[in-house]
Amino acid sequence: MLLLLLASLVWAFSFGLIKGQLAGVDPTAVAVLRLLCALLVFLPFLRRPSCPGARNSGWPPSGPCSSA
Repeated sequence: MLLLLLASLVWAFSFGLIKGQLAGVDPTAVAVLRLLCALLVFLPFLRRPSCPGARNSGWPPSGPCSSA
């Protein structure tokens, strides 16, 4: 939990810290770069569905892997 809080604080304060450094850069480009960095960090934790056919199932979930 402490690491999550630390990550949140770093993420929040980075806006103010880089404001002067990236004054000439498009804000959309900065947002995209930040999201891509976050994607690279979390990519190793991405899991594939363990249930066959889970990607093609509609909503609401039904079938052998649903809890209903």
